[in-house]
Order: sequence, then C-alpha cells, then structure tokens
Amino acid sequence: MKNSKITALQANGTWQTKRGDTMYSFEIQFEDEQTGQCNAKTAEPPYAIGDMVFYEVTRSSNFGDTLKVTKNDPTAFNGAPKPQTTQKNIENSWAIQTAVQIVGSCKEETYDEYLEQIGILARILLIERDNLN
Repeated sequence: MKNSKITALQANGTWQTKRGDTMYSFEIQFEDEQTGQCNAKTAEPPYAIGDMVFYEVTRSSNFGDTLKVTKNDPTAFNGAPKPQTTQKNIENSWAIQTAVQIVGSCKEETYDEYLEQIGILARILLIERDNLN
C-alpha cells in the first residue's frame, strides 16, 4: 500500500451491494497525484482532505482506478501474532502432537510425569529435526 495525503475528496453518488447495503462513492485525489474512486459505508467517509492515509489500486479500467483507502497502517501490529511467532507455534504444536502419539495416552495418577515426558520428547524431536538439515 502507498501512503499519501488527501488533496481532494468529493461525493460521487451511491450504489447497492448484492446484500442490499448502500455504499457511498467518492472521487479522491492524493498529494502524489493518484486519483480514483473509493467507497465508504457512510455518507461521511472516515477520512478527510488533509488526512494522511494508505491506499492501493484494487481495479483499473477505462473509467479510472478504484482505490481501497484506510487511515490504519497495514504494517502496524494488529493483535495477530507476528509471522515468526506463528511459525514457532506451529513447530511446537507439531512436536507436542508427535510426542503424544509416541508416548500414548496419559494415566491420571502420572499426569506430572506424563507432561514432563511429553516436553522432553518434544524438545528432542525439534532438535533432531534441526539436525537433519
């Protein structure tokens, strides 16, 4: 997505979605000279002239560009795990599931020992996996 300041914004009618919702169209121009049409769910868009926003061209045609415009930085942390954390969680999950398959089901009276065995075996599996490369 590109980042630029809005220099012009003008209402350009409404249209209906397939679900019957009303969308409001706007002609928009940016400081970097990009122009196009954007849509909002309200008659007053969530951005105004002078706002620094992020945008991307979602469709180009003979009638101009259709733009997706947002005030939110798409690269900012949004509550989702970071990709490295996600990958690490996937790897750990694989190791734990594999360890459970190898060790088998837990007997209630040995729960702490069972968890310890699973943890040790999961770590060994990850180390062995890394040593294969």
